[in-house]
Amino acid sequence: QDAMAAVSGECLVEPPQLVEIYSPKALPSGQQAWLFRFTFRHRERSLTREEVVGWMQRALAAARSEGAELRG
Repeated sequence: QDAMAAVSGECLVEPPQLVEIYSPKALPSGQQAWLFRFTFRHRERSLTREEVVGWMQRALAAARSEGAELRG
């Protein structure tokens, strides 16, 4: 989670919430699927698509640096 929090350094991004951990049969033994919820907001304006995409790319890079893989 520390790596995921790295994306939250900006004031417009709330820390990610771990919603669910599950182990579907489709995954290899010992692997889990983690579902995170991200909330992006600004008090004074609407966020741009580019801002949100950039934060999501940084979150995915942080997760990959910890060995995570994006499914689907």
